Amino acid sequence: IKAIASELSRAPLTAADFLSKMNRRLHALLLDGDTLIFATACYGIIDVASGQLQLAVAGHPTPVHLHSEEACAEFVGVPEEARGPALALLPEYTYTDFDVPFKTGDSLILYTDGVVEAINADGLEYGANRLLNALSGSESCVLQGSIRSVVESLQQFCGHERWEDDVCLLGFKLSESA
Repeated sequence: IKAIASELSRAPLTAADFLSKMNRRLHALLLDGDTLIFATACYGIIDVASGQLQLAVAGHPTPVHLHSEEACAEFVGVPEEARGPALALLPEYTYTDFDVPFKTGDSLILYTDGVVEAINADGLEYGANRLLNALSGSESCVLQGSIRSVVESLQQFCGHERWEDDVCLLGFKLSESA
């Protein structure tokens, strides 16, 4: 997957074109008899001069936008037509991208479904609302504290540090140019 992504990232593609091409390549690669193999993805291209972020989503959980000026977190408004299926499921699917206005100081948090689907001793899921709550507030609405805030919240909710599914968080911040 990494080699395909590296190859495709060298071409001047939109976020939707990137995922559409990745989808076709992965379908052929991951086709394994009766076994269903797929991957979720969120691919973005940011114009650092204008602050415009172009995103395309392939079955991936909705990213969270951390607004630096308002010190708040919200799920990115993914238009219904831009909610594509996971990669490698439908080889001819054409993904749609959309734009997210991004300001200097804003951050984007991507996470795997293992974060929101983590289960505590009572059988309750951590869920999207707890994720958003962990990312909201002045201290956690900066990239440095946001990941730590989610991990601590998740550990407290679950009562342990190991989970059944993958738990991965990734963030980036649009900083002022040097």
